Amino acid sequence: MTNGKQVMVLETVLTAYEEGTILSVLDLILSKEIASQATLHTITKVLIDLKLIKTEVSKTDARRKYIFPTKLGLSWLHDCSEVLASSFKK
Repeated sequence: MTNGKQVMVLETVLTAYEEGTILSVLDLILSKEIASQATLHTITKVLIDLKLIKTEVSKTDARRKYIFPTKLGLSWLHDCSEVLASSFKK
């Protein structure tokens, strides 16, 4: 993953997950501070294809989808944390 906006979207999903907040696809697509709606939609599809995030349909409203990190997405966060921690040790 080399695109800075992809990283921002993944970080948004991971932050919501870590805070226990349920993030809907609509919430993410409306995040104007990251990118336009079209760009965010494309980034979401790319991150799903990379298996870093996944979507789940709401059990109460089939029109809503929620975004969660996958194990690989959580692993990415762990790897970044390790790299950052090791850079401070030097």
